[in-house]
Amino acid sequence: MNVLTGVNGVANFRDLGGLPLRSGGVTNTGVVYRSAALNTVTEKGLGELAASNVASVADLRATDEVRMAPDRLPTGTGIDYVELPITPGNLTPTRMETMLSGTSDIAAALEANIPSLGDLYESMLEGYAPHFAAVARLASGGATLVHCTAGKDRTGVACALILDAVGVQRDAIVQDYAQSQKALAGTWAENAKAQLQKAGLPLVPALVEVATTTPPAAIEQAFTWICSHFKSSAHYLRHGGLLQEELEQLQVRFGA
Repeated sequence: MNVLTGVNGVANFRDLGGLPLRSGGVTNTGVVYRSAALNTVTEKGLGELAASNVASVADLRATDEVRMAPDRLPTGTGIDYVELPITPGNLTPTRMETMLSGTSDIAAALEANIPSLGDLYESMLEGYAPHFAAVARLASGGATLVHCTAGKDRTGVACALILDAVGVQRDAIVQDYAQSQKALAGTWAENAKAQLQKAGLPLVPALVEVATTTPPAAIEQAFTWICSHFKSSAHYLRHGGLLQEELEQLQVRFGA
């Protein structure tokens, strides 16, 4: 089976191999992949997935996101599709409705109430430790492709946790996280903004930032929260249910 180098039709794809480890050396390729949603996979992309070493796909999107844009996966390959829905913290539909109810100035309400990405990541970490641990568990057993909608926030946090737990240098983790903004710039970002406008939401700076950017300070805030509450990403994942032997196997698979 081939190491996956891309999936035709899918944005923000990359392999988490080749990243520098604190102990020396770099992470192995073909262990964890990350991307945007797989609903846009082309026929060529289906062939690439079918010929790859991907054993599992971890879909972190909320149930309604999956329903509206289900993944396209090749049949007959044995790829294990696992839904691990992470509703993005303070940006749940209910939260948005509450935020905007009773106001005539939607733009002002959004600007005042949209959480920063760092705060959003803290909310995810507080509520979804078992989900993040489940992603790590899948990766400990076989090549795993992790995605949400954009592949930048829920996926970004999940991958940052895994990389930190296996000993990747912090600067490299932050750089990998930040790479999504460039990967999504252009057509994807413009389409995302168009969808927000279609939903009746004005493109205030706070909303555009949450929808299209990956500032290093946001993932650094997530790490600060982890260190404050759990001392390390490994301890956080163990708190979420990852077994010590699964963590060790994940480290071995990455070459740590």
